[in-house]
Amino acid sequence: MNCCINWINTNSGFLMCLITAVYVVATLLIMHFNKKSANAVKDQAETATKQIDEMKRQQQQNVGISFYSLRKAVLTGFIEEKYNVIYWDAAILFSNEVADAILETGDIYEQLKTKRWLLEEFENRMKTDKPQRYDEYKYYSDLADENEDDKMIQEKLYSLCDGYKPIYEGPLALNSITLDYRELSKGIEKLQSKYEVKKVKTLILIKNELKKSIML
Repeated sequence: MNCCINWINTNSGFLMCLITAVYVVATLLIMHFNKKSANAVKDQAETATKQIDEMKRQQQQNVGISFYSLRKAVLTGFIEEKYNVIYWDAAILFSNEVADAILETGDIYEQLKTKRWLLEEFENRMKTDKPQRYDEYKYYSDLADENEDDKMIQEKLYSLCDGYKPIYEGPLALNSITLDYRELSKGIEKLQSKYEVKKVKTLILIKNELKKSIML
């Protein structure tokens, strides 16, 4: 026993180095196993997250497929210009962006229909009030339809109609409306162009969302 104590006292420095080395190795081993454990937990968490995401994706895809026929009916109604009929279904079945786009398309369409109706009213009034001028107007109007880019024909129509501006008072107007052919024809042309662009853009939105709903 005395020999052991003497040896320890004599080699205390060596023993401290040895103990320190053992402590360092033990610490490194603990760090290594802790890191492996942390990585394993991280891998398990990532796997679980991927599984949850995949479940959500499948659920969304199943919902998209189950609603496909209803959404396709909205698309069909849009193509057929039944904007008021399909709007509330679109508000439920599609995103706010699509529903708002359908509403805006329908609003432009209604403005265009109103302008066209007022132009028809103008023509009917001219036919009654000024039959001879109406015959000439009808001739150049048909000619203009066949030659849409001919500005001279359009100017002839303007000159024929500028002197005739009947007043409309009816269910489409809160106040009386002056039926001005020049204003009506230009308004229709502008609204027609705006409507065609808006309709194409909205149609693309609907189709893209319809595809996305079943191809997640």
